[in-house]
Amino acid sequence: STATHKYLCWLNQIRGLGRKRIFPLLQAAGESSLFNRTAPDGDCFPGPADWGEAARLLYTAPEPQLSFLCAEAIPSGKHAAQAAQLILRARKQDPARIEENLARTGIFFSCIIEESFPSRLRFIPDPPFGIYCRGPLLPPDPPPFPGLESPAAAVIGARLASGYGREQARRFSYRIASRGITIISGMARGIDG
Repeated sequence: STATHKYLCWLNQIRGLGRKRIFPLLQAAGESSLFNRTAPDGDCFPGPADWGEAARLLYTAPEPQLSFLCAEAIPSGKHAAQAAQLILRARKQDPARIEENLARTGIFFSCIIEESFPSRLRFIPDPPFGIYCRGPLLPPDPPPFPGLESPAAAVIGARLASGYGREQARRFSYRIASRGITIISGMARGIDG
């Protein structure tokens, strides 16, 4: 849901957590939240939990519950404790503010479990948990996603780029994009950014 999207964005920004730990954590949080929800007929909801709601639980759970969820999701006690500490430290950041700052700069976040995530990227061997982009990921009409039929070009280069290098990357990217080719970048410092 749009109300909980900010928690997925927050979770993606936790350095050191990684996609391979995020998914088990979301699964554990989602399963634990199923016990607190009931359907109108009194039964537990049988379907999968809302991933944004599971991320919200990781943000709001008391420390003992968070430690339990980490221990459930991550087999190594050392790594589970490390994940809990990373999440606790990341709680100093306000998810709504993270999302507002991105929106103010024209950047959109899309998570792999959301419909807006590019299908082409979803099925690579090691897809990212989330991506940031400028401009729409979805066209006004239903999919296909951009880049599915159209060509794409990656922009990569040195992190400690010279002014000349940054200017040339900007010029090449502009000319390529103006011809309808999707530009893909890791958004790292230097040329990629």
